[in-house]
Amino acid sequence: MSYDKLKSLVANVEVIETAMAIHVQGRKATAEEKEILSRYSGFGGIKEVLNIGTDKPIGNDMKEPVQRLQELIDAYPNFTEPMRHNVMEAIKASVLTAFYTPQFLIDAIARQIHDTFSDNGLAMRSFLEPSAGIGGFLPVAMPNTCDYAIEKDPVSGLILSLLYDNTITRTTGFETIGEQEFDHTKFDVIASNIPFGNFRVF
Repeated sequence: MSYDKLKSLVANVEVIETAMAIHVQGRKATAEEKEILSRYSGFGGIKEVLNIGTDKPIGNDMKEPVQRLQELIDAYPNFTEPMRHNVMEAIKASVLTAFYTPQFLIDAIARQIHDTFSDNGLAMRSFLEPSAGIGGFLPVAMPNTCDYAIEKDPVSGLILSLLYDNTITRTTGFETIGEQEFDHTKFDVIASNIPFGNFRVF
């Protein structure tokens, strides 16, 4: 099945609305809400969001969900004005990098890692997913593992913290890991699919 930008955008806006409502209420997500949250696919390839805050027109089908996205960010009480700007800039920047890993690939990696640990009588005590998105690789962690996730994008981090409420999550750049005061400073397994792009490191 081909990628449907409009369907992905509408689903993403629903997810963001759900996540914001849960955070405002200060509670954990229900199983049904986690099912909705898991549908978040990021804004990779949805170039229409680049027109938010500009005079450029947005295609008819995309206009309503893009406007709703802007309204949600403008109304979210946990964002300060500078944060709102940063969130929108992060969404726009993610158009080139936010493409999530297919589930079959994550499942294959999880099976291989679990088999390796089991075959060698090893226990997984700590697991880290850097550049976590919404935690696609967190199921790689075995039972009774202390797992951690770091995600720079504020919207993805908002969703991540609700989807995996037993995981220690941080919404920040991975370069700050030394400042996070995690119980573990070394990890038995680190798994992720980092964003790829032809960008220079400043």
